This record gives sequence, structure tokens and C-alpha cells, in this order.
Amino acid sequence: MATYTITVRNQSSQSKSYVVFMAPPPARGLDSGQPPYANVWASLDNVTGGSYDSVVYAEADVMPGSLAAPGPAPSFYVSEDDDAPGQVIDPSQASDTAVVDFTGRPQTSATVTHGADGGFLVQYNG
Repeated sequence: MATYTITVRNQSSQSKSYVVFMAPPPARGLDSGQPPYANVWASLDNVTGGSYDSVVYAEADVMPGSLAAPGPAPSFYVSEDDDAPGQVIDPSQASDTAVVDFTGRPQTSATVTHGADGGFLVQYNG
């Protein structure tokens, strides 16, 4: 299975913290009007201005005879926040997010640059 790397570069003049979470599944069931929540998968704490930090996601193999099936390539969101891994968050409340979607891409690495203007830029690498 593939291994994916997300590098977050902080191009502001201040230390920032970031969270990485997977795209929540589509809402289904009794109350599909309720926005789905997500769990913080990884956090990058106090990334100083001009520096970077990275996280690696390794897919697990699906064992023969299991009830799970391999899914599509993962999709992640990166947002400026200081929540801890496992924390439940409401993605709709994130002020600005970068979408890192490896679906249909040969690349397994992405760099998310958080600019001095507060915007995010995503570039896919090797």
C-alpha cells in the first residue's frame, strides 16, 4: 500500500500550529442535514515562521477474508489550529483550509505552504 507525506511550510513571521484531518464521509441516515464531524489525525505544533514540519500517512493492507475493502487514495484537510490528535472538530468552522487530495494522482507527497497573507497553496511532488 502507498505511503503519503504532507509537509506544511509556514511562510508567515509568527509561529503557527496546524491540524491535519481526513475529509469526513458524506452525511447519511436520519439527520443528513447535520454536518459531519472529523477527528484531528495529526497536529503540527509551533511551526516557526520560515520553517516546516511533516506528517506521514501509511495505508494499511486489507487482509484476505476481512470485511473491509481498499478505498480510494486519501484526501486530507490542513488548517491553522492547535487541537490535539483525536480531538473532534467541526470542519465547517475552520476559517481557511487547504485540501490535499491524492485521488487520481501519481504523486504521494504534497507541500502545503501557508503564506504571509494567510492563504494556503498546495503543490504535489514525486
